Amino acid sequence: MTTTINNQAELEERLSRPTDADAAALAAMEGDLLILGAGGKMGPSLGKLARRAADKAGVNKRIIAVARFSDTKLAAELSAQGIETITSDLLEPGELEK
Repeated sequence: MTTTINNQAELEERLSRPTDADAAALAAMEGDLLILGAGGKMGPSLGKLARRAADKAGVNKRIIAVARFSDTKLAAELSAQGIETITSDLLEPGELEK
């Protein structure tokens, strides 16, 4: 089966569409999920996939995305999808302690 992806929105929907195995993995996982570097190329899609997988599994999980979020629109987009965001540059001394 060939699936044609016509635009970026369709690509993002496909990348973040959870399988049954994704949902089962989130259901089996203890605790919440923290994604470091979530502002990178894969981070936003991974965060959305995790949020959708937890929802599909019917489990209450916090999905937390940590990044510098130099693009504030990305942090707002993730927040709108039910993903908590923490703005932090973990390469800066003392950031981890905060």
